[in-house]
Amino acid sequence: KVLLCKPGSDGGLGDCPFTHYAMMTMALKDVDDVKVMPCAKDEKPAWLLEEHGGSLPCLVDDPKTGEGAVTGSGKIAEFVDEAFGQPNILGGSAATKQAFEVTSSLFGAIAKFIKNTEDSLDEGLRASLEEQLTVLNEFLGNGDHGVPLDFLSDGAPGLADASIAPKLFVLQIAGGHYKKYALDPNKFQYIVKYQEQVFSLPAFQSTKPRESEIIHGWGQARAGGH
Repeated sequence: KVLLCKPGSDGGLGDCPFTHYAMMTMALKDVDDVKVMPCAKDEKPAWLLEEHGGSLPCLVDDPKTGEGAVTGSGKIAEFVDEAFGQPNILGGSAATKQAFEVTSSLFGAIAKFIKNTEDSLDEGLRASLEEQLTVLNEFLGNGDHGVPLDFLSDGAPGLADASIAPKLFVLQIAGGHYKKYALDPNKFQYIVKYQEQVFSLPAFQSTKPRESEIIHGWGQARAGGH
């Protein structure tokens, strides 16, 4: 298997949080035989452009022919979870499904806030972001029997965590760099605790992009580059 992904400024692994999601899922599943292959826009194979709209990341058996291609980080994560042995971390529990639901609008709010370069719009975009963060914070704080959740996917890290952790990392690094934004530990105490736990996981640490790449990538996004 080969994972085609967005390249970084040096041609290595780029800043894409969706690639990080796919790679973190593989790490949680102890899948270590997938080759990561950064693929620049002008290097995308014809099959990827014609059959998948050029979408990255893409997990594929043969990058020359496109055989066995799966695109979209969520579909890749589900495929990896089902295809590569135990443990099955898809979950399917009510809590896991709800975790995906309550975080569905968070990354959009993060992206709009960081990409914005008009100071007059910042206050409203920050407020929208913090509305989504409040939903997540309340979800984390209201686990079974009122005990705060350690992970979104119940008692152990799973797909919901692999999805949201890279996005929170973008907020921490790019939001901190471009917006001087940091989570208020009094307002978002459960997210702060959650981040400490999920960011320390080997599966997160071994698959995260360099902070410099996140800053570079979002700098391009702020300039209208992608």
